[in-house]
Amino acid sequence: MIVKITSVLILVGLFSLNGIAQLRFIPMVEYYKDRAFISTSKYEDGKTYKTPTFFPVLEGAYYSVSDLDTNSERRTWLGRKLFDEHFFQYQNNEYFISIDPIVNFSMGRDRRDTDNKTYFQNTRGIRVTGGIGKYFGFYSTLQENQARFVDYQSRYIQWRGEYYPTSSGNFVRTNGFVPGAARTKDFKGDGFDFAFVTGGIIVQPNQNLTISLGNGPMFVGAGYRSLFLSDHSNMAPHLRFSIQLHEKLHAEVIYAQHLNLVRTQLFNTGTEAFYQKKGFTARYLTYTPSEKVQLSLFEGTSWQRWTDTEALRAHSLFFNPIPLINPAVLGLRHERSNTVLGLNAVLRPLKWLHLYSQIAIDDFKNLKPALQAGLRFTQPFGIKQLHALIEVNRVPETFYQHDNARLNYIHNNTALAHPMGAGFTEILGRMSYEWRRIGIMVSGNLYQTVYFTQSNFYGTPLLAEKKPPQPNPSDGAPLPPVESVIALGQFDLFYRFNRKNNLQLFASVLYRDARARGGFQHETLFFNLGIRTNLSNQYFDF
Repeated sequence: MIVKITSVLILVGLFSLNGIAQLRFIPMVEYYKDRAFISTSKYEDGKTYKTPTFFPVLEGAYYSVSDLDTNSERRTWLGRKLFDEHFFQYQNNEYFISIDPIVNFSMGRDRRDTDNKTYFQNTRGIRVTGGIGKYFGFYSTLQENQARFVDYQSRYIQWRGEYYPTSSGNFVRTNGFVPGAARTKDFKGDGFDFAFVTGGIIVQPNQNLTISLGNGPMFVGAGYRSLFLSDHSNMAPHLRFSIQLHEKLHAEVIYAQHLNLVRTQLFNTGTEAFYQKKGFTARYLTYTPSEKVQLSLFEGTSWQRWTDTEALRAHSLFFNPIPLINPAVLGLRHERSNTVLGLNAVLRPLKWLHLYSQIAIDDFKNLKPALQAGLRFTQPFGIKQLHALIEVNRVPETFYQHDNARLNYIHNNTALAHPMGAGFTEILGRMSYEWRRIGIMVSGNLYQTVYFTQSNFYGTPLLAEKKPPQPNPSDGAPLPPVESVIALGQFDLFYRFNRKNNLQLFASVLYRDARARGGFQHETLFFNLGIRTNLSNQYFDF
């Protein structure tokens, strides 16, 4: 123990000898993410501008969150904390630290809900970031939540609950899982109680290597959706290496642990059974020949590590950091692994315009790719604080799926890529604009997908059990899904108090119209208002 403590003290001492630099990640919500696509004068001195396509990115690589509020004229403590500063912040020549509360107190009504229920979210938490010296940073968040979601969102959460084995050898599903958050407990019969923690450390021994260890979310791509890896699923413990191999060549290597929310039959008396663990690896190689062109190769693999009754050794190729070797040896669908292979391309013909695309395959024998194409407008024509995006996504019905459902491309029973899972075509648009601190956000989504009549469930889910959604086994054989169309639009009006922690007062309207062949229709018209520190994404626009 003494040796361990001494080693830590020596390590901290070494880090603290090199002056201060704020080594921390930029939050991944759209407000912060959009600003990473602004090509500032920093990249006009001969350096190549690199479009951010693997998030989170470090502050300073594109901009600093600390520079978003720079009003130094406020003299009152309350004015500074409400508008310009972190709730607590301190910095000297050796270390820095910031602490912010996390809140989401919101309430609303669905005008199409005949039960006239009140929907709400009650979130309390804390976010801490800090660092020692130039080469070491850390982050941590803690959130406790109670919420009642509108009906279509509740169904989505419930269908991703955990599976318990029964004496007959089948599994029964219980509780739920909130995407981007955590598994749930019951709250007052029709609500959800869930809590989660994120945290990690960041080490940058030199300008060409950054190592992070933690469980924060990740996102791959230049658009709103990702067909490779997104922050829709829950956070996962991972080790990430970001390596600048050459001025124009960059690599990301990820080793992670994922879960199927399926209880094994291994447990000690008085304790809960374990969940089935999976391995996950991602390799992302980016070539930037010029500031206007960027090409990236993605390889993401789910690895089997458990069965219902035993743990398995990691496959030897799990540790391989070099892309394309594993697919060449194992193929994309192996008995122990399930791989998504893809290309990401970004063109920047104008300083404020990014054209981006993704193409992905998951089976060499059945080459039906998933496709994405989009346009991103970043302060077009010099209009400050205007950001817009148009995007099309198409995913085949059997994509991301494996013959062994436990190897589906999921974590915690939620999709690792697009929230809808598979079997859909989507057209979406988003626009945000802010004048001083008053802003609007407008978005719209149009889907062509399928509908399961027995469960009122839209879209093809990716679950750890190979069964289409149906209420319970007593309902008989599941009926085949029918064609459906979903139209969804949302308008948010907000006042952003603080740009460092994204504290905002907001009011929003969500309209969703889901229709299926045979006369099925489900409408939602949800009015919501509240106050929140918006620092993480929660996708329900499907």
